[in-house]
Amino acid sequence: MSFEYKIKKYEDSIYGCAFMAAGIGAPGSIVPGLDIGGVSGTWAGMILGIAKIAERQLDKNTVLKFVGGILAGSAGYLGGSKVLTFALHAVPGIGTLGAVGINCLLNFIYTIRLGRYVALQMEKPGFDTQDWADLIPEITALVFAMPTVTELREAWKYYNDEK
Repeated sequence: MSFEYKIKKYEDSIYGCAFMAAGIGAPGSIVPGLDIGGVSGTWAGMILGIAKIAERQLDKNTVLKFVGGILAGSAGYLGGSKVLTFALHAVPGIGTLGAVGINCLLNFIYTIRLGRYVALQMEKPGFDTQDWADLIPEITALVFAMPTVTELREAWKYYNDEK
């Protein structure tokens, strides 16, 4: 069974949160810290929503620790991303639009990646949230990897479908 089939029932929740995270990307590219705070709340809500669909019990504190661990593990990426974003703001004319666009796009893609990963874990018969702590470095590398051309196309498709 393909992973797309396994996680189909989670798609609305994942993409709804991805659009929310993308929306946070606009003000988040201008106000430091707003992006991380908003996206972490969105991710926590998405994970709890996925757990509900999967009929799994998760407590909010476990999810917040998990999301916090991912964001802490991604400090190098996030720091570099913010430097790039602020550098783009300095380019006259198109710079701010470019920075906002890139930030929104990355928030969208990273949220989908995390949502799909969590959904696949929830589908495993022996899934246990206690295993998440050990997986944070792996998950961080997966979520914050450079977007692929396929992911960029998918984001563009969903953006155009929502217009």
